[in-house]
Amino acid sequence: MTTLRLPMPASRARRHGWLANQITRRLVADPHLLLGIGLAGGALLVAAAGADHDTSRLVAISLLFIAAQGIAALAAPHLHPSAVQKTVLLAGR
Repeated sequence: MTTLRLPMPASRARRHGWLANQITRRLVADPHLLLGIGLAGGALLVAAAGADHDTSRLVAISLLFIAAQGIAALAAPHLHPSAVQKTVLLAGR
């Protein structure tokens, strides 16, 4: 049996690498990040409906909050807390 090689069109979209897919799946599955996006979005909607006082500050704080939640979601699999740290975390929750 012979194989027929067909040229691939150049317009075909390239697939993202496995790292991008893994990061996206981890971020979308993290409940704290999704809650942070909801809280920041709600605050931004309230700011948009209200007066124009310190809106840029609210946007900056919201972006920092979402970025912190995203960094925590990406770093979580690489952290290995000790038994004492786990106890403190469970007591805090």
